[in-house]
Amino acid sequence: MNTSRVELRLPAEAAWIVDDYLAAVAACLPAGRRARQNMLAEIGDGLACAVDAHLADGAGPREAARAAVADFGDPRGLAGVLAHELAPATARWSGATLLVTGPLVGLVWVAAYRTRSANWLSNIAAVLSGVPVFQLVLLVAIPAALVAVAGPYVHGRLTLSPGLIPIAAIIATSAVVLGDATLVGTTLIHGRNISALIGAAILISVIRASLAGVAMRRIVRLRAASR
Repeated sequence: MNTSRVELRLPAEAAWIVDDYLAAVAACLPAGRRARQNMLAEIGDGLACAVDAHLADGAGPREAARAAVADFGDPRGLAGVLAHELAPATARWSGATLLVTGPLVGLVWVAAYRTRSANWLSNIAAVLSGVPVFQLVLLVAIPAALVAVAGPYVHGRLTLSPGLIPIAAIIATSAVVLGDATLVGTTLIHGRNISALIGAAILISVIRASLAGVAMRRIVRLRAASR
């Protein structure tokens, strides 16, 4: 985030100290750009208020800025607190995305593997029999994604530990990456005729697996930063 002096409205001698502090927090916070910018904007506003308070007490710009960042504590520690807050939210978003996109991607693959039968159940069976390991992937990914999404709401009633929510999302995203890779690999290895639908299904799975992999790495890094 660019926390410019104009945005913070701080004296030049104080602004660079605050900017350096925010840059240190950002470097330790493995979040998405938008989430990181929003959090840094809030911290920047808080720091600006703290600097103004110290200036009002008679401190010079440098002393006010140094006192303000000292009040906020070690940048790595603050980033850890923020990461702890972001991990469940990121996990919930990832789980919801998988639950929404899963049926859509599945329909594309069912259409691509369609048999002469007009029965959709027969076409679904064709996909599952063609890629047997995908059944196990579904059994793992769907419950894990549901836990990631519903976890914050059932916590307390079912004594679900909040720490399990990011873990559930990691399991779900990992299963999706494995499932999509298996679908694509099996289809190509078995030499299935590459129709337009097969090509579309492969492309969609590659994109989803890539996004799921990014989400998985982000959640893992957030959990590591929050410890």
